[in-house]
Amino acid sequence: GKIIMAAEKGGIIELDPKLPEGMEGFVNPERKATRFPDNPEDIDAYINNIPLFAKQRPPKEEQGDAWKMVEAIEANQDPKVKATELKNNGNECFKAGPKRWKDAITFYTQAIDEECGDARLESVCLSNRALIHMKQKNYGKCIDDCKLAIKKNPSNPKAYLRA
Repeated sequence: GKIIMAAEKGGIIELDPKLPEGMEGFVNPERKATRFPDNPEDIDAYINNIPLFAKQRPPKEEQGDAWKMVEAIEANQDPKVKATELKNNGNECFKAGPKRWKDAITFYTQAIDEECGDARLESVCLSNRALIHMKQKNYGKCIDDCKLAIKKNPSNPKAYLRA
């Protein structure tokens, strides 16, 4: 049957409860709802256990069903699409300011590691990461990233500017 949920503005949305193909094994009927923590110190740990919001992946042996589902979805994702999403996440972290630059570097690095085959995209990620290194006065890393960016795409003007 269909699951019926109330939508905003009093409308009704019908959702098909059938999971995407290959995800049926992740359903756990015994799972109980988790309560959001009251203690502010526990909120970060709670949120970090939610794959969508986690800052990093836990070790394989500590990954639950939600992480396995994320990996199954990622396995079916086009590397260029994934790299583009990671680059966009890096851009958002960069715009958020110096406190999020470490996260931006992580996203750009993950995008580069995808090896999606798009030299222009990889070059942009490298030159964006170089900008952060430059702002952090890590000039050696900045130059290294710029050299790689130029090698991947010799027509990337930002890579020359930041080198």
